[in-house]
Amino acid sequence: MNYTKQEIEEIALKVIEELKWGYDPKEGIRLVFSSMEEQIEDLNKTYKGGFLPKKITYEDAKAKIRPFWSAFFNDIPEAEIYGSTTIIEINDDSGEPYFLRHRQASFNILKNDTDVYYLEKA
Repeated sequence: MNYTKQEIEEIALKVIEELKWGYDPKEGIRLVFSSMEEQIEDLNKTYKGGFLPKKITYEDAKAKIRPFWSAFFNDIPEAEIYGSTTIIEINDDSGEPYFLRHRQASFNILKNDTDVYYLEKA
């Protein structure tokens, strides 16, 4: 683990604010770390169970694994789908957010020339 929970929380809050994404601050955020070991174990189960898509090799899937954090935000009551959760994934090696998931859509998180985060449909 390269980043502490506190550092990841600060990054996640900065991103959610820059994106102007509505979340319920009363609920706080929940952070979950996914280690390389856990992900490799999950990949092994998927592979042994025959659930890895045929177009993806085990080696390619394993090469793409990286440690990351998931920051879970509850959406604001005024949101179109109240009670849903927004998840931001943050790379533990770089501290950079790279993906946002929501019940309705998924987005890549990118940075513009002035280091401001924005979304691109995944």
